[in-house]
Amino acid sequence: LALSDHREVFAVRFDPRFPDDASPDSGNAVISRFVDSLTFRIQSARKRSERLYGAAHRTSIRWCWVREVGRQGRAHYHFVLLLNRDAYHRLGRFQSERENLYSRIQAAWASALRIAFEEADGLVNIPANATFHLSQDDP
Repeated sequence: LALSDHREVFAVRFDPRFPDDASPDSGNAVISRFVDSLTFRIQSARKRSERLYGAAHRTSIRWCWVREVGRQGRAHYHFVLLLNRDAYHRLGRFQSERENLYSRIQAAWASALRIAFEEADGLVNIPANATFHLSQDDP
């Protein structure tokens, strides 16, 4: 579906986790809050770019996620985010002072957990080889 919206798609996989001292939601409310927050942050960034530069590539925001319960019974998530590659083509630096896709993901996770941005540092794991560029022209 993402490729039906955009000629090229940027996909990123990440694993949002709960703090060690937290008792995670047993339901999916935290993911709903996360998705709503991340969607708002991405849409706001696109609107801000349009205001600043006169134009900005639009993007649909699509995702896929699963909830996994680990060995100690602790839940965590695996997430894939799909965006227009013309709008987003990389995560950005993890420790950057500038706002980027990674910091938006971290901020949205902090918001979903109802904790401060700084407290969410390290709670969004980006595995090796986590980004993909997909094209309608791919076989």
